[in-house]
Amino acid sequence: MATPRGIANNNPGNIVKTATVWRGEKTVSSDPNFEQFETIELGYRALIKLLTGKAYFGLPSDQYYTRVYEPVKGTKVYGPLNTIDKILSKYCDDQTTADYIKTVEKQMGKGRFEVIDPNDRATLKRLVMAISYVENGVKAVESQVDAAFALLDDEKKSSIEPAVIVEDLTSAISGSNPLMVFVAIGLFLFLMFNSND
Repeated sequence: MATPRGIANNNPGNIVKTATVWRGEKTVSSDPNFEQFETIELGYRALIKLLTGKAYFGLPSDQYYTRVYEPVKGTKVYGPLNTIDKILSKYCDDQTTADYIKTVEKQMGKGRFEVIDPNDRATLKRLVMAISYVENGVKAVESQVDAAFALLDDEKKSSIEPAVIVEDLTSAISGSNPLMVFVAIGLFLFLMFNSND
């Protein structure tokens, strides 16, 4: 049996290539359509970041996604995308969506319209593993998904909090050293606009 494309690419969610630069994304890719990652854990990390980001769970309630498949083509799905139905209507986005939803429901033991709390690690993990199962036809390795969550936890611990940056910036501005003001502002702008997903 051939290795599924998502597993071969270390991209168990089969994330389509976009302008997003992901941590661990291969710079030289042999797949013209889907992202490739250095490790499977980084691929799971990207899937978790995608689902918990602004396009899905973080989509504001005044914004929407328009379904493109039948029989509900053209209907608007308002944010946040926080149910199996809403998430997969965007994630899958084709004629197989209904089957995809049924499989994920079964894998998660959750109804398609039940709200998913992105802060509930166990439920989010089941969602990620279910998506990986549908995308690849093989059961996700739980330890790999756990490692992806650990990577995200480590990133949160090591990231510089914006409050700390503002505090340092305020201290620099109140001082008399113009070079420190310039450095503090530059650091603040760099960190705010160069975050790597």
